[in-house]
Amino acid sequence: MQREARIFWTLIVMLLGASLFFGLGAEVRRREAQQGDTVVLTTGELVTLEHVLDGDTLMVVKADSSTVVIRLLGIKALDPQHERFGEDAAKALAGYLNGRSARVRVALTPDGKTKSDRHDRVIAELFVGDKNLGLELVKRGLALVYTPYPFDSISGYLEQQGRARDRGEGLWGDSKTARKADAMLDEWNERRESE
Repeated sequence: MQREARIFWTLIVMLLGASLFFGLGAEVRRREAQQGDTVVLTTGELVTLEHVLDGDTLMVVKADSSTVVIRLLGIKALDPQHERFGEDAAKALAGYLNGRSARVRVALTPDGKTKSDRHDRVIAELFVGDKNLGLELVKRGLALVYTPYPFDSISGYLEQQGRARDRGEGLWGDSKTARKADAMLDEWNERRESE
């Protein structure tokens, strides 16, 4: 009986040891993978387009071949799968970047860190030459100014949105879509005012 108990407890200790060994190894690999996934993007960097995810989100490639998902600061495009103007925004964004490098200006938190959203997308502005791509989409009526989170240049964006609306550009030229856009803007303004 003692021999069987010793074998039993030896097996238990071995199994616990193996579990601990492999469990710790897996945790180390998980942490290394997370650190490896953290890609730093800095203001002034040049990036190229990997692919457009929608009219306000894209994946870019840095000079070191790493990829970063960027959410354009201050704008909201409509869903490209359900809205014509969302698809137009995605196509326009791809057209601006087709074969061109873009310069990045990352948004910063109050403590100076790179701002990202809940999906870990870097919040940034992209410039091709002197064109701010997000602002260009707003000027063409292909994106709305996303007002819940104010940013430094929001007044210029709002001015361009007003001009696009007055000219009937893009989504502002379609009455049904314009009503939907106005409802979204009203909701965002109420949300911002209540915070």
